[in-house]
Amino acid sequence: MQSNSPKKLALLLPYAVNIRDICYSGALKKLSSSEGLIIHIYTQEPELVPLYGCNVSVYTLVEYTDSWLDRQLKQLFSVFIYQHSYNYQALHDLTRISPLNLVQLSWHGFKHSLFRLILAINIHKFLLVLSFFLSNRILRKKKYLCDTDYHMVVSSRSVINSLEYGYILDAFFSKSKLILAAGSWDNFTTKVFVDFNSSGVLVWNSQMASELKEIYGFSDKKIVILGFPRFSQLLNVPKTPQSVHEPSPAFKILICLSYEDLTKCPHNNIPAEFVNALNFLDLLDKSPLNSESLQVTIRFHPFTKSDFVELFKSSTKRFSFPVQLYFPGISKKYFENFMSFVEDRVYSSQLQDANVVISCGSTVAIDSMVLRKHQINIGWDPPGFSDYRPITRIWGFPHLRSLVASTNLKVYRSSTDALDDITKCMDNEFIDPVDYEAFTRLYVPNSSPSSYASSFSDSITDLQ
Repeated sequence: MQSNSPKKLALLLPYAVNIRDICYSGALKKLSSSEGLIIHIYTQEPELVPLYGCNVSVYTLVEYTDSWLDRQLKQLFSVFIYQHSYNYQALHDLTRISPLNLVQLSWHGFKHSLFRLILAINIHKFLLVLSFFLSNRILRKKKYLCDTDYHMVVSSRSVINSLEYGYILDAFFSKSKLILAAGSWDNFTTKVFVDFNSSGVLVWNSQMASELKEIYGFSDKKIVILGFPRFSQLLNVPKTPQSVHEPSPAFKILICLSYEDLTKCPHNNIPAEFVNALNFLDLLDKSPLNSESLQVTIRFHPFTKSDFVELFKSSTKRFSFPVQLYFPGISKKYFENFMSFVEDRVYSSQLQDANVVISCGSTVAIDSMVLRKHQINIGWDPPGFSDYRPITRIWGFPHLRSLVASTNLKVYRSSTDALDDITKCMDNEFIDPVDYEAFTRLYVPNSSPSSYASSFSDSITDLQ
């Protein structure tokens, strides 16, 4: 009977981090064990996807090719949607109100009558959506999904400039069930999220669920909270330190750098975060701290260009304490270097070994909170960068504002304050201000080694 025939599922894993979340967490292995399910994976380099014996087919993901009209509409649409998602949680009341009257972001209007669509949104958004619809319905010639009979398509994050955009459009126009899964902490704020009439959205926690409801008007029935995909990877690491960490009684400081474009400014080729890191190491070196007890590891972001790695190699030789540099991943088609399961464990091991973690981003901050690590969250701009505010503006991003406000995470506004707290950490006098009960409730619910894998698989099965 037709009802007993296997159902086809397309799983889009366009980025290295998507492979990490779905494959390394055990979610793929759990899902592939479901009966009556044929799984096709689309990714940039199929040979890098760890299948762990799973019975799935893997296809090469092809990047969407924009037409001229696509480029114009995407640029215009990004302005509207970014204004809405970013300003909705702005600090000032007037800034919050203005985008609400400008756009109401909801692609589910495609399924309703034009009359209802016009009533639901203003004329600017209506014309934009209509143009988008005509562009992709009439002008789009290429098909991306290898089959047309997918029962369900699961996409990593759903943004109009993502690699998987063409596949999402295929799913939308073929009337396949579309499931969208969160892929980053800022997926629903600064990432320009678009809901292509999805059947459900899989999120990590109640904070993301609130963003979907408050910013985009989602109902509870479309949102499924799975838990944090990296929870087990952070905690379940080998007891023996990796080769990058020799066992020693030293006080270990781990500096995790973001990708350089995040804090680059027009007047300086060196990103502000990199300048801050080198300046702070200078301050450490000149401080009365016992340099013989210090050991610093600088971990670069997988995006980092080799020129900046060489800069740190030459600049850190002058310090009286040892500085280790770690550049992760192998360079492939992915936007960031691909990290294997072993290299991902190196990251977890580095966090676990550290006495203090220094960074200025949400990923490292939250990972460190999972491990209850003391943190120095850099929130000051280096000299000569204050006009552009490359560091301080980051802490104004909605997802980071929410994190700081809800968990009492400390953000340091000067290097001297940061040095004072490192001294307290070395003397075992530092009192961590983080509200870990609130953090667990809002950000890492259902935290157990297998919770995400089971929740992901169960949700896909239930949504069929």
